[in-house]
Amino acid sequence: MNVFVLLSILSVIALIMLPLFLLKRKGKTQWMIHGLAVILGVALALLVKVFFKENTALLSFSGVVVRVFSDNYMHILQFMAIPTLVFGLSQGIIQSAESKRTGKSILVIGGTVLVTTAVSAIIGYLLTVFFQLKLSALPHTAAVETQAKTLSKLMKGYSAESLTESFTNFLPTNIETFFQSLGERGIFISIVLTLLALASCKRLTRNAVGRESMKGVEGGIRMLSKLIEGISTSLLSVFPYLLPYLVASFLLFLPFSALKGLLPFILVFHVGAALVLICNLALLYSVGVEPLEYLKKALFPLVLSFLTDSTMATYAANVKTQTEKFSVDTRIAHLSGGMGLFMGQNGCGGLFPAMVVTMIALDRGVEVTSLSYFFMLTAMILLSSLFSIYWGGGATTVTLGVLFLFGNLPVESFALLVTASLFVQATRTLLNENGALTAGIYTDRKLKQLK
Repeated sequence: MNVFVLLSILSVIALIMLPLFLLKRKGKTQWMIHGLAVILGVALALLVKVFFKENTALLSFSGVVVRVFSDNYMHILQFMAIPTLVFGLSQGIIQSAESKRTGKSILVIGGTVLVTTAVSAIIGYLLTVFFQLKLSALPHTAAVETQAKTLSKLMKGYSAESLTESFTNFLPTNIETFFQSLGERGIFISIVLTLLALASCKRLTRNAVGRESMKGVEGGIRMLSKLIEGISTSLLSVFPYLLPYLVASFLLFLPFSALKGLLPFILVFHVGAALVLICNLALLYSVGVEPLEYLKKALFPLVLSFLTDSTMATYAANVKTQTEKFSVDTRIAHLSGGMGLFMGQNGCGGLFPAMVVTMIALDRGVEVTSLSYFFMLTAMILLSSLFSIYWGGGATTVTLGVLFLFGNLPVESFALLVTASLFVQATRTLLNENGALTAGIYTDRKLKQLK
């Protein structure tokens, strides 16, 4: 039976690709191709749900087959993130004679990311207090107990000793530990090591022998950068053909049956997301970027981040959008895209943890309207988002970090959001991506104005 199902799904997949290929051949606009791809993705998800609704095993199996395409595409994009960052950033710095501007760029990007994250946290806090959202009002499911145990186990890793060890042993001691750390803090380490290597190379150019030897290094970096860029461009060019499977995968694995009791939280979260987006658009408008122009040009990386639920998978699209559509300096585009992966994060590091922690505090009877709570929450969220550089970024990491820093809030309550998180995680990732784009574009325009 599984063979029949597999052949049937593969046949449908082939039929879905055909109209997209024909539209591409006829030179139709990206809006038309992407629009049809979304419709086909929704149709594929409905087709699977309708045909296999009575058979849970077949429904699950068909979902896995669909995810073979969507998940592996996302994994390839994630794999390309670090080489794209390293060689793109290297080429950008080598081509520039203004080495001091890189330092300024890092400061402005970092400041912008943290400020927009703080604003996101404040929005989440205000909305939660205004609507009096409480975790105790959320439905208890069978997954809550399991999640509570997992979160408690994770929380044991947060201690004064572990924080000290994190910072004293932050950088890898050898190549083996470097590769082991790639899954947790590889982006940050890649940026640090790239900047250190390039700084050393710059020192070599102080004499004639050094300048001559550096020509070969520069040529090699340019060649590898072009190769990586070509691979990334090829991967992004097949996005329209894989968009239906990304949409179908997204819809197939959402537990819509549990939506009823979670609606208040989900709706308020998305109101907050809209407000965060408006604040970022206002920031861009202050440096001359029209909101509608930005949304039109940045739509591709925003949609990709929403459907893949991964800012790392969207890294190449982020940089390509900044450099080609907004004329952002190559160094700034790579730095903002890279820094946006491991610190701040408007959705995962700002809006979401602020709402969750305040909901837990309301359940515990904490005076959340006091100024001391407000300032402590904002400070703890920013501090926790920096700690996530070591542990690996994400909403769970930052939220657990804030709960640890508060010290008297129960982590088990966070488990009540295990199902609700599924309905907001894509939007959280979109906000993260938007924050990284905003930081890069704002920094580039601001530094050009100050020249």
